Amino acid sequence: RDESLINASFGKQYLETMDFIFETYSSLVEPMKEYFKTLKNRSQAEYDVTGEGVKRKYHELTDEKDQKAFRLTYNFDLRSKACDVLRGLLPLSTLTNVGMFGNGRFYQTLISHLLTTDIPEAQKIGQKAFEAASQIIPQYVRRARRNEYVVENHKKMRALAETLFDRERPEVPESLPKITLVNDAESRDVSVIASMLFPYTKLSLETLRAEVRKLTGQQRKEVIEIYVGSRKTRRDRPGRALEDGYPYTFDMVTNWGVYKDLMRHRMNSQQRQLFSPKIGFDMPEELKKAGFEKQALECVKKADALFDSMSKISPILAQYSVLHGHFVRWSISMNDREAMHMLELRSTPQGHPEYRRAAQMMHQEILRRSKWRGEMMNFVDYGDYYWSRADSEARQRVKEKKLDEKEEENKQ
Repeated sequence: RDESLINASFGKQYLETMDFIFETYSSLVEPMKEYFKTLKNRSQAEYDVTGEGVKRKYHELTDEKDQKAFRLTYNFDLRSKACDVLRGLLPLSTLTNVGMFGNGRFYQTLISHLLTTDIPEAQKIGQKAFEAASQIIPQYVRRARRNEYVVENHKKMRALAETLFDRERPEVPESLPKITLVNDAESRDVSVIASMLFPYTKLSLETLRAEVRKLTGQQRKEVIEIYVGSRKTRRDRPGRALEDGYPYTFDMVTNWGVYKDLMRHRMNSQQRQLFSPKIGFDMPEELKKAGFEKQALECVKKADALFDSMSKISPILAQYSVLHGHFVRWSISMNDREAMHMLELRSTPQGHPEYRRAAQMMHQEILRRSKWRGEMMNFVDYGDYYWSRADSEARQRVKEKKLDEKEEENKQ
């Protein structure tokens, strides 16, 4: 509810739309839990709540504490499944708690990035962080400031991209989600220039590479010169496109929730295009089967209408209206070691089904290109775990049980 949103011409529509979406989300949690009860009755459920390595049904437990742990696990199992399905309805304006730690140089860089962004909310957070850090580590954050070099480069690159590729609507794949391992045989210049343009367009990397091949030498030179800009100091560094050259570059079209889960990995290079609802929405099958597709579509419809109103004023702020279930285009590049770590981790049983699917699709792309590389990532899990949070919830009860036992010992 930043002032930049509330006080804008679309402010009233923004508030009404957000309230409607959040109310719809909240109202569907319990009904979805009831739906999942029909798929997993408590008498049929099995959990290892004792920590003995054996899953038991409720009637097989005799200890009152174990029975209570079972009931809690069952309730959280259903609730987490309901929230996993419903999360696609949440807008990007949803607040998130974030905790972090780092050294002085990290905070100086972080604050500078926040102050440099076009998003007023992030600028305010950056200013507050600067004021707080200045009271404790002033010598480490004194250089933290808005980087006009980056601001100017972004502005000019957006204008150039619009001139070269004037498209109102984004490039939409035939099937969604779509994950493509981009051809690594491309010439270095074409690949880098396409990466320079990627965040400022609505095109796939493959399409951009094809378009870059058509550019004249002078046009390519113009892209490079504007992207690099006028560097005043060694700290004025161009963007992520200059990191191009990893063994794997994936052009990703996933829903925003998957992007949120995978973008947290750091040993790679990522770029994204402006978030938009125009590629489409990933409607969970469970919402359809439970009979709540109509309510979900109403949220999508209102979010799309809000985006259209906001984008006329500010394409940057319009991103707040995008839902977690909307498809977005982004890219991620990495080496074999990071691919092994990321894909094996993000395909584990307790992961969200959608990002597990994305990890599996990325692994399939690697296997198609180089069988031995894909085969060495032998812990990528292709198993089907519909109740993916069940075991992790049961393990939580075991941890709680051990803590309770420890407290009892300390009292004696």
